[in-house]
Amino acid sequence: MKYIKVIIYGLVLLVSFSLMAQAEATKDKETIDLITDNESDTLLADLDSINLLLQEKEQLIKEKDNKIAELEERLRFFDSIIESLSNECLRKPYNEARVNQTLYNFSQMYSAEFQEELAPLEKLLKNYGKYNEEFVNLFTAIQDDKNLKNPFTGKDAALAYISKIKETQCYKDIYKKNWYIPYLEEKVIDVAIKRLKDYDPGNGEPIKLLDLLEDTQQ
Repeated sequence: MKYIKVIIYGLVLLVSFSLMAQAEATKDKETIDLITDNESDTLLADLDSINLLLQEKEQLIKEKDNKIAELEERLRFFDSIIESLSNECLRKPYNEARVNQTLYNFSQMYSAEFQEELAPLEKLLKNYGKYNEEFVNLFTAIQDDKNLKNPFTGKDAALAYISKIKETQCYKDIYKKNWYIPYLEEKVIDVAIKRLKDYDPGNGEPIKLLDLLEDTQQ
């Protein structure tokens, strides 16, 4: 009987220890689950913060890109103004200060690619002074030529100077070309040729050409 009690007591202890172990394991699992849930909540919160930060950064980048695009558009407009002023300079009589200022403005263009496209325009500006001086010398010689006053040979002498005009470097380089100097072509060359054709030494009026080069638009 005594042995039976001992066995029963042992069984009770074994069952108790087993239940206690199971309870402790359950408690540990609940603790682990709780920690895991807390970590998940923290991770999700961190991800939300990161996503919000990324959205803010993307918005800032978009705003900066828009500002850059707006600035580039303004600079392209500035370049187009320089182009217009350069062409306008070539529609006026030669003026050294005006041409030099226009060349300086041209060098300040924002777009190197656009500036390269307009290289022929820049070349015209750089050669304007040389072409103008060429006509100054030729027209001076024409006005000083006493043979033009001869009523018998003056007309032929005047017509011969038309060939001289066509032999100028300006005429050869740019007359009736895609890139040309409007003032020299329309207001100087064409008008000078017309005056030479219309010249009549018999009326006693001297031929005038230098006035075509005068800058009255300063």
